[in-house]
Amino acid sequence: MNRIGSFTQEEIIEKCQENPRIKDGGREFGSHISEKDYPFKFYELKEPQDLFYQIGRNPRFIREVCVFNSLAFINQIPDNGDEWWALKKYTDDSIKAFSNIIFEGLITSGWTPNGNVNEKVIKDLDAANSPEEVESIWSTYLQTEKDMLARVYKSSQAEIADDEMEYDPHY
Repeated sequence: MNRIGSFTQEEIIEKCQENPRIKDGGREFGSHISEKDYPFKFYELKEPQDLFYQIGRNPRFIREVCVFNSLAFINQIPDNGDEWWALKKYTDDSIKAFSNIIFEGLITSGWTPNGNVNEKVIKDLDAANSPEEVESIWSTYLQTEKDMLARVYKSSQAEIADDEMEYDPHY
C-alpha cells in the first residue's frame, strides 16, 4: 500500500470509480488519445501554498492527484483542465466528496497584505472532523467569494448566479 497524506493511493483510485469523468472506462477520451495514456499521478504536498503551486502550474492532466494531509484534489479535465474533484478523508476512514473546484479563482483571489486567506480555508478543511463541518467551511468560503465578486463588479449579490457558486458535493 502506497500512503500519501492520510490516504493510500488505492483508496483514492477506488473512490474515483464513483466519478464518471475519471473512473476506469468512464470517459470518452477520443480517438487520438487513450485512457491508458492518463494513469493516476500522485503528488503529496506539505503546505497549502505547495498545493496552489502544483495545481497552478501547466501542463495539468486528467487524473492528476494532489494530496494535502486529509484532502485530495483530482483533476477531471484533460488538456490543462482546471476542475478538481475534492475529497476529504475523516478519522473513521470514510472518504467523501465535497465539491468540484476551479482553482484559478481560489489561487488568485485570496491574496491580501497579510497573506493568502485561502491557505486558511485549506487548513480549516483539513482540520474538519465531519462532513457537516466541511460543508459549513466550504459554504462560508463560497459566500465570501460571492460577496467579493459583487464588490469587485459593483453589482448586487443577486446578479451573481447562485448556480455559479453553490456547494456541490458531486461531480
